Amino acid sequence: MFAIGIDADNSYYPIAYAVVEKESYDTWKWFLKFLRIDFNLNQSFSITFMTDKQKGLVEAINELWRDSEHRFCVRHMYANFKKKFKGDLIRNKVWQAAKASTKEEWKDIMEKINVIYVKA
Repeated sequence: MFAIGIDADNSYYPIAYAVVEKESYDTWKWFLKFLRIDFNLNQSFSITFMTDKQKGLVEAINELWRDSEHRFCVRHMYANFKKKFKGDLIRNKVWQAAKASTKEEWKDIMEKINVIYVKA
């Protein structure tokens, strides 16, 4: 299990890690609980989780960090998405949407994806 941070230069750095027998709701809850304790974070601390849909992780986040933002990792989502929708154009649009810095920019790109690939 890993907790990774992103700094102001968009560089990644490790925050915490744990070795567990298996990933589950209980082990993720344990890990997140100690992450909160170790960093002295209260419920009102604003944090965003980016996950890859690991078993039990979403449920543990929802229980322990109710007011947090939650996003799924685009790389993992795209890995599933590209099985059905192939090509450089859709790949580029997906990454443009992921990197959008405003809701309006994101919506604009998503509308373009929807026009190109109606079933997306």
